[in-house]
Order: sequence, then C-alpha cells, then structure tokens
Amino acid sequence: MPTDAAHLPCFDKDATSIIYDLWHGYRKLDRDGHTPAFSCGFGLSYTTFAYRGFTATREGSVLKLKLSVANIGARDGDDVVQIYARVLNSQVERAERELKAFARVSVPAGTSTDVSIDLPIERLAYFDEERDEFVVEPIVYELAAARHSHDDDAPAVSVRLP
Repeated sequence: MPTDAAHLPCFDKDATSIIYDLWHGYRKLDRDGHTPAFSCGFGLSYTTFAYRGFTATREGSVLKLKLSVANIGARDGDDVVQIYARVLNSQVERAERELKAFARVSVPAGTSTDVSIDLPIERLAYFDEERDEFVVEPIVYELAAARHSHDDDAPAVSVRLP
C-alpha cells in the first residue's frame, strides 16, 4: 500500500494495454525506495507471534523449509508465515525481495506449532528471454520467514543453488 499516488505505476485511461513487467506492487515501491504505508502481506492480529528455528534443506528439486511459530500472546490466533527470497549477486535485474511461498497456521495462546513449507526450486528462477526458458542461477539465495515483506525480525537462511 503506497503512501502517495505518485508511487503507483503510470496510468493511462485511454490505453488498451500496458506492460508493467516486474515493477509493480511492492516490488516497485522497494525499487523506487518508497516506504509503504503497509508492507506486502501486512496483517493485524489480536495476538503476537514469534518465529524460531528456521531451517532449509534440499530434497531433489524442492527446498524443505521448517520453523516453529509460537503464539506468545494471550489469545488464540492464526498467522500467515510468508517466505520471501532475496537473490544475492544476480547477473540480471531482480526485485529486492519476492514472496515465494506461504502457509496459514492456527496457534492456540501460549503454545507453538511446527510449520513445514515446500518451496520448489523452480520458483526461484527468472525468465531468460535469450534462451526462452526459466533459469535458476547458481548463486546464493537468502530466504526469510516473515510476517510481511518488511519484517525486520524475520529469521533468514542462505541456500546456494543449484
């Protein structure tokens, strides 16, 4: 959610089509250096959650992500664990962070639950126009288990692929 209409992509009411490419929504705000009013995935809750023990292991063409979600508040609640990826040292222009997976969990007050999320490695690919195919770069990817796209407390792990 932008803080100013000037932060939105251009709008032509007479256009019959438009291409936004990669730069729309939270990706555009991040690229342009605009702090959003509400980050992508931001939500309100009547309780508080904490993420612990975030890990990633590779099994074939899938990254198995695991963490514990603790409800440290006084009320039962639901949370949406969001997995954001940062691509470090990419050879192509990539967004600062991109939502790649998510899972909704219900956690009673004062307890925690283990969450498993499968992230197919192909979701980390970009489309190479010259090769006309999706490509997973052989570099380090930083994955964060976050409450929203600007969650400064999100635990992160680094994974080298492929």
